[in-house]
Amino acid sequence: MARSSLESLAASLLAETTEWPERWMGEDRDLPLGRAVVAAMLPFLEDLASQGSSETTLRRHFSNAWLLGGEIVRSAYLDPAVRRQRGRKLLLRFVDEGGGPLLHGYATEEEQRDFDATCRKLSRFLER
Repeated sequence: MARSSLESLAASLLAETTEWPERWMGEDRDLPLGRAVVAAMLPFLEDLASQGSSETTLRRHFSNAWLLGGEIVRSAYLDPAVRRQRGRKLLLRFVDEGGGPLLHGYATEEEQRDFDATCRKLSRFLER
C-alpha cells in the first residue's frame, strides 16, 4: 500500500475511535468510562498510526484495541471501581507483559494470542 494510502487509513482508523464509546455502551453511565478509555489509548494508537505499519497490522491492532475497550467497559459491571479510574492507571489494570484480559465468549486461541500481542505492545508503550 502506498504511503499516502497508509496515512489515509491511519487517519480513518483514528477518526473511528470517536465512535467507540457509543459502540461499547450498554447504558448511559458507560459513556464516560468509554471516553476515558479512548483518551487513554489515543497516544498509543497515534504512535501505531505513525509507524508506517502495513494495512493488516494497523487494522489488527486497532481492532484489538477496540476489543480491549469493550472488555474494560464490560468489566465495570463486575467491578464498579473500574469506573473511577482513568488514564494510564486504567489501562494498566487490564494489560501487562503477559497480555490482556480473556476475551469473553467468542475468541479462539489464535484470536486471544493476537489480542494479547496488542495488549503487550500497549503495556510496553505505557511503561516507557
